Amino acid sequence: MRSITATLTVALATAALPAGAATVENLRDFEVDTPELSVRNLAGQVEIVPSRDDIFRVQTVSVGTARDGVKAQAVADRLDFQLQGNRLTARFPVDEVSTFKYSGPEYGTMSIRTKYLGRRVRVRRGGSGLDLHARIRVQAPAGSTVRLVNHVGSVAVTNVDARLDLETDVARISVTDSSGMVRADTGSASVEIAGFRGDVVADAGSGSVVLENILGEVRADTGSGSVEMRGVDGNVVADTGSGRVRMTDIVADRMRVDTGSGSVTLEDVSGSLEADTGSGRLRARGYTAGPDVRVSTGSGSLTLEGNLVAAKRLRLRAGSGSVTVRSSELPGMSLIIDTGSGGIRVDAPMSGITTDRRDRFEADTGGEAYWTIDTGSGSVTLDQLGPRSAASSSDD
Repeated sequence: MRSITATLTVALATAALPAGAATVENLRDFEVDTPELSVRNLAGQVEIVPSRDDIFRVQTVSVGTARDGVKAQAVADRLDFQLQGNRLTARFPVDEVSTFKYSGPEYGTMSIRTKYLGRRVRVRRGGSGLDLHARIRVQAPAGSTVRLVNHVGSVAVTNVDARLDLETDVARISVTDSSGMVRADTGSASVEIAGFRGDVVADAGSGSVVLENILGEVRADTGSGSVEMRGVDGNVVADTGSGRVRMTDIVADRMRVDTGSGSVTLEDVSGSLEADTGSGRLRARGYTAGPDVRVSTGSGSLTLEGNLVAAKRLRLRAGSGSVTVRSSELPGMSLIIDTGSGGIRVDAPMSGITTDRRDRFEADTGGEAYWTIDTGSGSVTLDQLGPRSAASSSDD
C-alpha cells in the first residue's frame, strides 16, 4: 500500500461562502491491496465507485475555509488521513477543537453532537467553529468488503459489487445499480437503494427507506418514517415505529410487516404474510396468498383482495375496524367468523354451515385449510369473486 500527497489551493468568493472567504483543498491518494477496507470520517461526503482492478484506490480531500488563503491553508492542514493496515481514518483535531462547521449541500440547518476518536464534538452548518471537512472517493474492487462510518455527510454508492456496511449519524445513504450485500444505517435521514442484486438491510432511526428493484432478501426498519418497496424478488421484513408501509410488485415466500402507528398498503404481492398494525389500516390488492396468512390491526380496517386459495392457515383480527376478504378462489376449509359488535356477510358458495348468526358464522366445506376471522368492533365481509370481478374490485 502507498499514498501520494498533493495540495490544491482554491480561493472562492461565492454565495455559499462569506464575503472574502477562501477555501483550500489538500489532496491525498491511497492504494490499498487488501480484500477489505474500513473508512471513518467525521464530516463530509463519501462516494464509493468500482475499481478498475483488485486494488482499493482512495482519494481524500481535506477542505478548509477561512477569511483568506493563508488561514484556509492552516485550517486544511489540521485534517490528516491515517492508514493503518486496512483502516483509513480522517484525523480531525478533536483534541483541540470541539466544534466543526460543515456547510454541505445536503443540509439546510444542522447541528449535532457525536463522539469521534474518543471525544465529544459538535458539527454544525453555521455559526462559530472550525470550518473543516473531508471529501472521500473510494474505488472498491469487485467482491471486496467496505465498512464505512461517516458521521455527518451523505454517502453515495454506484455500480459497485461488494459487501457494504454503511453507517451515518445524520446523512442520506444511496446505493444504485450495485450488487453483493448491503447494510445501510442512518440515525436521521433517508436510505435509498435502487437496482441491487443481493440481500439488503436498511435502517433509519428517523427518516424514510425507499427500496426499488431488489433481487434478494430485504429488511427495512425505521423508528419514525415510511418504508416503500417496489420490485422486490425475495423475502421481506418491514418495520416502522411510526410511519406507513407501501409495498408493490413483491415476489416472496414470506413477508412480515409491523407498524406501531401507520397504514400498510400492498399491491401485486405474493407469498405468506404476517402483518401487525397498532394503529392504521391494512389493504392488500392483487394479493396472491402463500400458505400462511396472519394479519392483525389494533385500530383500523383490514382488506385482502386477490387470490387466497393457497392460504392453508388464515388468521385475521381487527380490534376496532372492519374486515373484508375478496378472493377469486376459496380453498376447502373450516371457517369461523366472529364479531364482537358488527354484522357478517358471506357471499360465496358455502357448504357444511353449522352456525349462521349476526355475530358468528361457522362452516366446514371440506379440505385442509383453517380460516378464522374476528373483529372486536366492526363488520366482516367474505366474497368469492371471479377473476374479472376481482380485478374490477381492486380498481375501485
